[in-house]
Amino acid sequence: MAANDSGKTIAVLALVGILGAGAFMGNSWLNAQHADYNILLNDFGAFQSALSGDAEAQYTVGKFYADAGKWQNAIFWLNKSADQNNAQALSEAAMAYLDGRDGVPKDANHACRNLEKVYDLHKDAANAANAGFCYDENMQAFAQALPFYQIAAKAGNNAVRYKLGRLYDLGQGTDQNYDTAAYWYRQAAKGNNAPALYSLALMYMQGNGVPKSPFAAYVLAKSAQAKQSGNDANELARRNFDGKLSEIETAYLPNAPKAKAEVEQYVKSHSGAETLELIDSRVPYTETVPE
Repeated sequence: MAANDSGKTIAVLALVGILGAGAFMGNSWLNAQHADYNILLNDFGAFQSALSGDAEAQYTVGKFYADAGKWQNAIFWLNKSADQNNAQALSEAAMAYLDGRDGVPKDANHACRNLEKVYDLHKDAANAANAGFCYDENMQAFAQALPFYQIAAKAGNNAVRYKLGRLYDLGQGTDQNYDTAAYWYRQAAKGNNAPALYSLALMYMQGNGVPKSPFAAYVLAKSAQAKQSGNDANELARRNFDGKLSEIETAYLPNAPKAKAEVEQYVKSHSGAETLELIDSRVPYTETVPE
């Protein structure tokens, strides 16, 4: 037996003395503690501290089991730690409940409340965004997502700015307000957010919150097409981008037959912010900052 293994075995035997031989009943006792011999051999000290109620140690034990894919044990210890407001445990458990990992029931409400608690602990934009995304995308609890989106949007998160604009555009979780929707779409579009560029294109096409302009709609739609990638591309596909682009082209190109090549070249070499400056120079618009 290696010296290291021997030391661990001694530690396990020491646990019997610490807890009392009557309490230590082998596998049945370990099962009652949501543990197995691996944690004793891997980190005896953490397990002992976890049993004593130490939140950080409970997270360590939970993470050990999570990494091993033993989620029934993992969620027990992660929840113990989360109940003491350990941010890492709250986040790890939230992901387990969102995914419904092996032995863990899917529970979006539990997950989102965990992420809200993480925000309450840190009061930062990144965790506000996480809570907002959870309530929006997993529960369609738009009114609960809204305040978290507002925090993250004001801090500069372009993905959240798009999502916030969408809530105002559709009147989800708040009163419908095209002016506010256009403002947040524009902020996200300045950061090259493709779904926001597309959303603005539709607003210019319809004259909602901005002046009606087939020119602006076409340029913005082509900019969205040029800048889409990854999740943005999935969102555009979900919102029937190709079909709407065809409608926008039909409305604009017959009156500007040479525009297609010029616009395609322009949007590939200019940012969303530069594209909006061009549009504003031809279709005057004054941003109204929401309160």
